[in-house]
Amino acid sequence: MNIININPLIKSEDVAPIEFNNLIEDKSKFDELPVEIIFLDYKGSVKREYNVIKIDYIIACDYKAECDRCLRETFNNIVIDGEKVLTQTDDEDNGYEFDSYTVTDGLLDLDEFLLELLSLELPTKILCKKECKGLCLQCGADLNENPCDCVVKYKNPAFAILDNLNIENNGEV
Repeated sequence: MNIININPLIKSEDVAPIEFNNLIEDKSKFDELPVEIIFLDYKGSVKREYNVIKIDYIIACDYKAECDRCLRETFNNIVIDGEKVLTQTDDEDNGYEFDSYTVTDGLLDLDEFLLELLSLELPTKILCKKECKGLCLQCGADLNENPCDCVVKYKNPAFAILDNLNIENNGEV
């Protein structure tokens, strides 16, 4: 566990910022993410500005995942640079609901913090390339490699009733 005690910052205004910098070796803490973490490095600081405790951070992450269209293994990276206000569980409405992170008993669990940030910042649709064509819906061929000879005849079921419509005037009104 990677815990930072921010109680000194909460209790006194004359405390220097708490710096942190780490390369994550044990990536098993991040197994619940929809990607496999290959490299994860972060650095930042926790500081007091007036009556507010803030965390500044930069996170660099390389990950491996399956393309959502063609199922190829793909590698990508993400860099997250930001700042959040740290609030305590007993704080009532603090006005920072969107850019805040809640800590318990003045202890910041950096692993949980990183997990939450990565969960929010990773793309919801992972593609091997922007123009990935995916797999053929009939034969399963990878359309990025070769087009297949399948005739794709997709009909939206919402308009299936129109197939029964008898139109004899060639579209003239």
